[in-house]
This record gives sequence, C-alpha cells and structure tokens, in this order.
Amino acid sequence: MRVHMLRADGGGSGFYRIVQPALAARGLGVDVTVSDSADVTGWQDWGGRNHIDRLHVDADVLIVQRPLSEQMHAVAVQAQAQGMAVVVEVDDDFHTVHKRNVAHDAVDPAHEPLHNRTWLTRTCAIADALTVSTPRLLKYGEPGGRAVVVRNRLPYAALLHAPPLSPARGVIGWTGTVETHPADMQATKGALAQVDAPIRVVGKLAGVAAALAVPSDRVTLGSGWVENVPAYWAQVARNIGVGIAPLEVSKFNQAKSALKSLEYATLGIPFVASYLPEYQRVVRDSGAGLLASSAGQWARHLRTLLEDDNLYELMRKRGRDYAAQNTLEQHTHEWTNVWEQAMKRRTARQAAARTR
Repeated sequence: MRVHMLRADGGGSGFYRIVQPALAARGLGVDVTVSDSADVTGWQDWGGRNHIDRLHVDADVLIVQRPLSEQMHAVAVQAQAQGMAVVVEVDDDFHTVHKRNVAHDAVDPAHEPLHNRTWLTRTCAIADALTVSTPRLLKYGEPGGRAVVVRNRLPYAALLHAPPLSPARGVIGWTGTVETHPADMQATKGALAQVDAPIRVVGKLAGVAAALAVPSDRVTLGSGWVENVPAYWAQVARNIGVGIAPLEVSKFNQAKSALKSLEYATLGIPFVASYLPEYQRVVRDSGAGLLASSAGQWARHLRTLLEDDNLYELMRKRGRDYAAQNTLEQHTHEWTNVWEQAMKRRTARQAAARTR
C-alpha cells in the first residue's frame, strides 16, 4: 500500500494527525510520503476555480487533511479519477467555530468563497473514508458511516521530555492563545483569583489575565509559541507544574479532543480540566487529573494539587504510565486499517462502475 499525505499546516495538527502517523506507519513497512501541497497540472479560471488535468502522485491512497479549500476538493476529485482512494482527515468541528475565534472568518463561506467549511463538506461527501479525532466528528462521514475515530495520541518520544522532578512544581500553567480560545479561560469562573500561585503561559500572553479574572501581573509568559512540537514539549515541561485545561461548554468543544490533557499527562503534569466528553474519558482512564465545573471546584482542585505532594507525585506517575501504555506507535494500526479499508472501497466502486 502506497500512501501520500497532504498536511494542512506545520503546527500541532499537522504534526499529530499527519507527520507522526506517517512515521509510525513507515515503521510497520507502509510506503508513506508527506507533503504540504499537491503537485498538479492544470489551470484556474477567472473565478479562481481549479481545473486539474493530472495529479502527480504515485499512490494507492491520498490523505487530505482538513480540505477547506476548493483546490483541495479538486485534488481529491482528480485523485479518485486516477484510481486513488481518498481519505479525509478532520480534527475539529468547523461548522461550529466560535464567532470570536480567529479562524471563524477563514471557514465562513460569506467571507472566503474558495476556502470555507462548504468545501470540507463536499470533499467529505466523496471521500472513501475519513479519520476523525472524536466521536462527535463522525457526522462528517455520513451517510454511509465512512468515518472512523482515531484519537490523538502522543508518540513515544514525548515521554522522554518528562523530567523526573517538576522544575515548576508550584506554578499553574496553560498552553495556547486566547485568539483561538476566546471564551474558554472564562470556564474557570474567576477561581484562580482565589488560588495563591503564579500563573504561566506557553503560547500568547495577551488576554489571558482578563479571561481568568486575575491581575495582569500574576500571569507571565514562560515561552512564546513554539512551532516545533518537541521543542514545545520541552517548554511545557519546564514552565508548568499544574496544568489547566478550561473549555466552555459548546458544540465546538463537545467535539474537541483531549490533546492538551494528554500532553500534560505525558509530561508528568497533573491537571484540572473542564467537564467535556474527551477530558472526562482521559481523567477516568488515566487518573492523572481532576475535573471542575464550578469556581469552587476549580479553586479546590488547584489548591490540592499545589499543596498535596503525595497526590501530586501519584498523578505524575499515573500520567506517565498511561501515556507509556497508549503511545501513537502502539495504535498505528488504527490509521493503517482505515487506509486499507478506503483502498478496498475504492477498488469495489471502480469494479461496480465498470459493470454498469
């Protein structure tokens, strides 16, 4: 099986959902290549629509990550015309993006006619299979149930970034930017104002203190955003002792994966998270964190993790043990099985078309 994967970005999504599965699959002997763009022969009309005559890819399966553009839809159509199976990879619900999320206008048909969620829907509709990160995203594979949940998992290499002792034991920390979490920090309901501990951010500092309802001098920047994911792991492990993963209760977040809590657990960082489906699953299965919905719960859980050394070390161990038992490499077959099924489905469709 020859697989070609088209990565949508060079950040975490492309790393966890494209690059790392490709590396793991190669370890099983699968012929996998990754690129950031499609090599095609074709032309664009006056409206900017793509007319592709040839896709220069030698593969049995083409993976297209988050195909939000008209161009990627055209690539998928041409790939099938050339006999390739097409698998669409989706890791967020692009139909329920918060209006204040910096990505909202980029997926809105009214703002971007050639790059929006409509092209994602159209490409999903023709796909031979889909991989999605959470059960709520299975809707993108309907009708026909072509979508399969392949959850986010960290590669074994991430475990090597967990220090034996936390260098930031008494520091509460968060990773991200308010630009893509416009209403999520508010889920703590001002509880951090009741907890006496420094707060540190890995990502972007702007807006975090206001969203947490704490004085601005209580929040510092441990590290700016690091595009290289292993370097990002190192910064998280160095700067955060107790992690927080607050999310507002919304349709978008109900479909969101528990990646942040998995990163914390893998790096030996006990955490407090919101009561969202995937966070509930990770806390239940790992025992590496606590869940909170009220201000009282957030404050109480954070104080406990800051003050109780025995519980803190127990959760650090639980998190690392859970991560070691659930590495991406141990679940590579979940990815390759979907690719194989897509190839079989495409072959069957081609055979049926020939007999008509």
